[in-house]
Amino acid sequence: FLGYRNNKLITGIYVFISGFIFALLHILGQATSYLDYLYLIPYLSLGISFSLLYSKTDNIFSSISMHMLHNTATIILYFMGIHQRLKDICKVPMSFVCHHTERVLVQAL
Repeated sequence: FLGYRNNKLITGIYVFISGFIFALLHILGQATSYLDYLYLIPYLSLGISFSLLYSKTDNIFSSISMHMLHNTATIILYFMGIHQRLKDICKVPMSFVCHHTERVLVQAL
């Protein structure tokens, strides 16, 4: 990838593949039904955002910082109880905002 930075097609392919790998790593091993694979969509968008940020800044710490900020905001929202309000409003089994966080917290406890 490093030799083809000026090629937008190669960069786009790299960004998509990186985002897809990011999404798979967050879903695989935790999916219990086929519906859980729908979480690939939001994780893919996060992964694409992080890889775009890396390709623009050429600094992995910017992507790491944004990932940490996202996880921190998710945990804060979870403990503030906003996940319950979102679940009531959306009438879904689990809101995306706290899906991954709740599983990690349950496994940790």
